[in-house]
Amino acid sequence: MLEPLLRRKLRNLFIQSRIKVTTFLQGHRRSVFLGPGTEYADLREYVPGDDLRRVDWRATARRPGTLIVREYEVERNVNVFVAIDTSQSMLLGEGSPRIRSAILAAAALGQATISSRDFYGIGLFSSDIDLFLPPRGGRRHLYSALSKAIGVIPSGTTTLGSSVREVAGKLKRRSIIIVITDLHDNFEETIKGFRAAASRGHDIHVIHISDPLEYVFPGRLGKVKIFDPNQKEPVVIDLSDPIDRGIYYEALIQEIENMRKFVKTLRSLKIRVVEASTKDVVDQILLTYYSAKRRGKGLR
Repeated sequence: MLEPLLRRKLRNLFIQSRIKVTTFLQGHRRSVFLGPGTEYADLREYVPGDDLRRVDWRATARRPGTLIVREYEVERNVNVFVAIDTSQSMLLGEGSPRIRSAILAAAALGQATISSRDFYGIGLFSSDIDLFLPPRGGRRHLYSALSKAIGVIPSGTTTLGSSVREVAGKLKRRSIIIVITDLHDNFEETIKGFRAAASRGHDIHVIHISDPLEYVFPGRLGKVKIFDPNQKEPVVIDLSDPIDRGIYYEALIQEIENMRKFVKTLRSLKIRVVEASTKDVVDQILLTYYSAKRRGKGLR
């Protein structure tokens, strides 16, 4: 049995995520839904009862007197798996910790997935995979998955590459894999893991959750606390000291360049990278899911 406090948090998470999904669909309904199927198959003549929104007017114009409609393949259920970075750096965040926004995004994705009769799975990882629940259907499974995720306390370092590789290996069926992470990791090792995961045919997406000011040089001088991705912990530097200020500025420029190259390499592997803040990560993960559903590549 869940403790009363945890049960209350879980109930609030379900309510918040359901509202987020409803609001999102109200604003994007025309762009995320094509009709009863998402994969165009063929054209045929209209028969009474067909949805008039499926009429292909160009094809109809070529055959006067006969309405022509688009035929779609029936959607099949797909596996959707969300992997959440739970390393120590996910405690950071402008306005709200990244981990809190990530869990809310995972809950909203679960609501959308189950409502679409798809199968939902979740994983938590830091230095190791701390949780792996394979995709299944039904709200009971969603409730169980989120009850295990909601109490997580970020700690340790990130092993993004090996974790993604392990997740891809555990998933027996081709899946939509969405990774929520702040990308504070060794880029070279991470690329190796993503390359191995991509070779298994999964449709992999990365939601890079960060703060708008994360890669901006601080405007004020004096002592500031920052997260050092090399030491994997917060450190204090004195920006009023010219030497410290110069070292920090050079390190910041190098980090920006490394991130740019890393994202470019991921995209060359056909892995989609989406930038998101703690405020818009829910919308971004829902857009990612519905867009992947519409494309449907490699998921049959």
